[in-house]
Amino acid sequence: MNIRLLIAYVLILMLNACTNPFSVRDPEKPESTSEVYSNTDQPEIVFENLIKAVNNKNVTQYVDVFVGNSTEEPHQFKFEPERYFQNDFIGSWTISDEQSYFNQLKNSASVDYPRLNLSFNDDITFTAIIAGSDQDSVQTNSLEYYFQVNTGDTLMNLTGVTEFKLFKSKTDQFWYIYYWRDNAIDENYRSTWTYLKTLYK
Repeated sequence: MNIRLLIAYVLILMLNACTNPFSVRDPEKPESTSEVYSNTDQPEIVFENLIKAVNNKNVTQYVDVFVGNSTEEPHQFKFEPERYFQNDFIGSWTISDEQSYFNQLKNSASVDYPRLNLSFNDDITFTAIIAGSDQDSVQTNSLEYYFQVNTGDTLMNLTGVTEFKLFKSKTDQFWYIYYWRDNAIDENYRSTWTYLKTLYK
């Protein structure tokens, strides 16, 4: 076979196999990775949103479960750290500090990291802080938590016992966390959520 004829034959085969680079392809459906965050008109929803926000590293939704610094509200946010780290939290820990810590944690590693996985090992129950206050002011039972933080280089498995107090805002009728206390289990201080905050504050 003539070499020119062979080359022409191969070129024709190649052109038939190729698709038109200028043709319009079918559009792909966008990936939906966002979680739905519900209005916190029940105390239970606050914790559903908290877990989603942590696991999805959503700083805005994370901060939204806590009361802000509004002077119109009867409560201000307060975090009571594990006592072992009390000296690391001199002064009040504000909602701005909470946001800063979580934002630094979120941005502490490469694109796919850190990977966060928060869960509570106990069913959450709510009781009135004072008699008859269950409609607008409640506290949780003591909750054992499990919080895994994977930065790609290190894997931290955090455990501890925590308690929260919540109130229902008269401004928007939503529930917010205003008090949070963290405690170690069996003196495992460096396995607490408080310890994580000392690393990223």
